[in-house]
Amino acid sequence: MNTSARNRLSSALCVIALAISGCTKPLPSITIQSGTKSVHTQALCWSETDQNKLRDCLTKLATAPALTGKTLSVTSGNSVGISVDPKVAEYGWQALLGGNPIFTTAKTTTYYRFKLPITSLDGKSALQIISFGPKETIRGVWLFQIKAD
Repeated sequence: MNTSARNRLSSALCVIALAISGCTKPLPSITIQSGTKSVHTQALCWSETDQNKLRDCLTKLATAPALTGKTLSVTSGNSVGISVDPKVAEYGWQALLGGNPIFTTAKTTTYYRFKLPITSLDGKSALQIISFGPKETIRGVWLFQIKAD
């Protein structure tokens, strides 16, 4: 193979590799905000169809040391907004602050706002978001930290 043909083949392979890597869909993301501050992150674990893949990811998360997620500083008594990707809201989602549900039934909307109770935080508290799938299976998990200002 001559040099010109090798260069064309090499260029073609690079284009194919870029096209394939560019086709990967990003994981659904969630943004939380309070006042003028916000943080945004993709799912720690996500699968629309493969429960084994999700279970493996959740198992790894459970054994990961000091997993905290991104932190949002909030003044006690202020509102916190949660904005979720439409894929997250499709079958419903739940938010837990310090392990306690923020609302009683799963939301299917892409936005929810709640007032942070004045006494709810002692330093930092985990905010977990769980997305459900068909038949109440779990499709995804996100983790944030809410820090009292």
